Amino acid sequence: MNNDFEANGWHVIDASSLADALTKLTKYLGNNQADNIYINAHGYFSKRYLLDEEGKLIPDPKSDTKYKMTLDTGFHTDTDKILGTHLQQYISDKGKLSSDNLNSIESFIGIANYVKNGKNLIMGSCFSANDELFGTGLSSLVKSRDIFANRDFSSLWPDSGGKIKFQDFTGFNQTSKKHYEHGWIWYKDGSAIQTNFNIIMTKYGVKKIK
Repeated sequence: MNNDFEANGWHVIDASSLADALTKLTKYLGNNQADNIYINAHGYFSKRYLLDEEGKLIPDPKSDTKYKMTLDTGFHTDTDKILGTHLQQYISDKGKLSSDNLNSIESFIGIANYVKNGKNLIMGSCFSANDELFGTGLSSLVKSRDIFANRDFSSLWPDSGGKIKFQDFTGFNQTSKKHYEHGWIWYKDGSAIQTNFNIIMTKYGVKKIK
């Protein structure tokens, strides 16, 4: 099935971790860069405390924690877990991250930097953009690229053998009509540029659709 991708200009890298993916991507591209990189991973969820304008916790007597909380979202592989708060911590003081988190994020940034300026990094993971920290953090770390992240269920699924067919990759919206609720977000240089749209992959990259 990977031959169908290759025939249409997409090179598939099967990897066990972000570090493994970066090693293989480096070997494949060398000093070159790609127009589009699509990361097929799973959504990852936790919670984070909400802070007021002074950086203080916001009381919530009705909560078990006594303070207001919100979703903290990102993505995971079999060996990596990256949340929006991890990216923000990397930006503010990466020395406070665990070695595993630090290595995962630096591999992730290395992969993202293989996208040409002005081209596309697509996060195929579900619900990664349900909290603003993930997209704004990533696009602050990897500037001048267009980053697409989903607030809904990503409907692209592999077959029983764990492979995705090229005709499925380009033949359907990345979020099906059944699962569409909030849509995708397009980030660039630390900000959300556009919200509430769907995407479909083409032979050449991302096509935004309503």
